[in-house]
Amino acid sequence: MIKMPLLGLFSYYWGVRPHQGSQYWVQFTLWLSSLFFFTTWQGSLLQVGLIVWASQDWRERRIAAVPLEFWSVLVAWPHWQPAVIGLVLGLSLGWISGGFGSGDAIIVAALAGYFPLTAVLWVLLLACLSTLAHHYHHNEATYPFAFHLAVGVQVWLWLSPLNLI
Repeated sequence: MIKMPLLGLFSYYWGVRPHQGSQYWVQFTLWLSSLFFFTTWQGSLLQVGLIVWASQDWRERRIAAVPLEFWSVLVAWPHWQPAVIGLVLGLSLGWISGGFGSGDAIIVAALAGYFPLTAVLWVLLLACLSTLAHHYHHNEATYPFAFHLAVGVQVWLWLSPLNLI
């Protein structure tokens, strides 16, 4: 296996071990695509935050509350009303399902504050399909939904300019 110095730097930063190669490549792809899709500070903050929360949720199956809340306020700052509605719906869904974490609900609320409603629904559908594929590939007790939300955002960003979604 050929190792590139730049990729080695990212793998050291993210704490990826050799057996976590697929996670590493997905995170690198998310990071690389974030450089091309967003040109505003808010979009860049959204992408960097999604990558950080996806990485933390994948490794630890939990997300730190204080930085996540600070990030979500900055991302949803110009559009408070959809974010509040998204947070209420996300928390009620978490309460009903018993498996949807509050960190996931906060990320969904931040996405609802940044994207239009139809885009958020597509992102949630793509994230659920990604989680379903993860379930069929690896049958685990818990799944890192923040990671699948980041994948859903990326797939939506790739397909929406092509008018496929």
